[in-house]
Amino acid sequence: MELSTELKKRNNALVLGAGVSGLAAASLLKTKGYEVIVFGNCSDESKKATLIERGIKFSDLEITTGVQKHFASEELLLTSFAVLSPGISIKSPIVEKLKEKNIPVIGEMELGLALGDKLLPFIAITGSKGKSSIVKLIADTLTLSGRPAIPCGNYGLATCSVAESGQSVIPVVECSSFQLESTTEGFSPAVGLLLNISPDHLDRHSTIEEYRDTKLSMFKHCGQLRLIPDQSEYNIHNAISSLGMEISTFTSFGANNSASYYYTEGKIHTPKNFEIDISGSYFDNSIISLGAAAAVAILLEYGLTQQQIEEGFRSFEPLAHRMQRVGVVDGVTFINDSKATSIAALFAGCKMASTEKKPIFLIAGGKLKEKITLNANHLVDFYVKKVYIIGECLEEMALAWENDISIERCYTIQNAIHQAFIAAKPVRGIVLLSPGTASFDQFKSYNERGECFTKLVKSL
Repeated sequence: MELSTELKKRNNALVLGAGVSGLAAASLLKTKGYEVIVFGNCSDESKKATLIERGIKFSDLEITTGVQKHFASEELLLTSFAVLSPGISIKSPIVEKLKEKNIPVIGEMELGLALGDKLLPFIAITGSKGKSSIVKLIADTLTLSGRPAIPCGNYGLATCSVAESGQSVIPVVECSSFQLESTTEGFSPAVGLLLNISPDHLDRHSTIEEYRDTKLSMFKHCGQLRLIPDQSEYNIHNAISSLGMEISTFTSFGANNSASYYYTEGKIHTPKNFEIDISGSYFDNSIISLGAAAAVAILLEYGLTQQQIEEGFRSFEPLAHRMQRVGVVDGVTFINDSKATSIAALFAGCKMASTEKKPIFLIAGGKLKEKITLNANHLVDFYVKKVYIIGECLEEMALAWENDISIERCYTIQNAIHQAFIAAKPVRGIVLLSPGTASFDQFKSYNERGECFTKLVKSL
């Protein structure tokens, strides 16, 4: 994969956004000999100082104002291209202005993959939930088998950082819809996987159909293996056809034997003459096993043996903040699922915790990314006894669920832990943090939220 001919003609890079992705892009571009200017507020002053020493410029102006000032030079207009950080929507006024001025735009994720001279053909994975665990499983198993791979993109390192490292590795790229919306015709994964679709990021994508099609765009220039769920969600199969792709070129995975790769308890069934034993592994359950079936398809595509794949499942270490057991206090089990940032992920977390058949006292809430459409009656089915609501969406979540399940308005995570612990002790239940929301109302990230939960539990 490489830059388009139009981008190759230009040597002035305008990096929009000064977060982790933007700074990684700026660093890589400078290494490759480009003139670079970064627009946006940078909170990492140390990193900023280092980049300035290397000759990278930073604009002190607000992004739109700074870029428009850049337009004043006709020469710069003809030699510039823009790099978008994931936080900047392709629909934003500044991007519209760039298009009016015929300035090419590329996302940071695609830029790193295009400029990584030593990077091997990459694996692209997208979906609404469960992406990071599957990315980690594939990267870890490939590496264990002697095929060095690295998780990157929306999880792990920025692709530009991987490219700048000069490593000859297989990038296993978690692709968010924010990153995919800015991809160009040159985005060409060797293998593509769509895990699932459920309502998410509808504050940025106007409809579920737009969100779905942004995910599916990943397959337009994909290699031989294109994986989609056997059971069509939100008309995935029809959408593939409407986007000009042949459904016959896709491979299915799921929980039914109609799929090419499918899960039954303890096993992944393959079209080959063997099954993959995943019994007792993190993935041996009805929630995340479907992604495991797709992972098996990818690992076989890369030439791994049955034994190598089974070893990958056995040795897998789960991600932090994803159904992570923090500890047991006075008979109460505390589970940190802070990475559950959508309502669908919240329900999945509750379903996974329900396998222990203990009463669950759920801590949820934060900054909603979607309208709450899932009914709380299903939480009751998963042994959830009460929901302790925190954060910005407190009233919206309470109004959506209070007629179907017992709720308590707690406002802060400290108060929620205290109240849930009191209720869980007599029945030796589970206190589960599975927020179903983004963290940005009270925390900098889901990591910080999970770490706060863990610290508070350990202080009980």
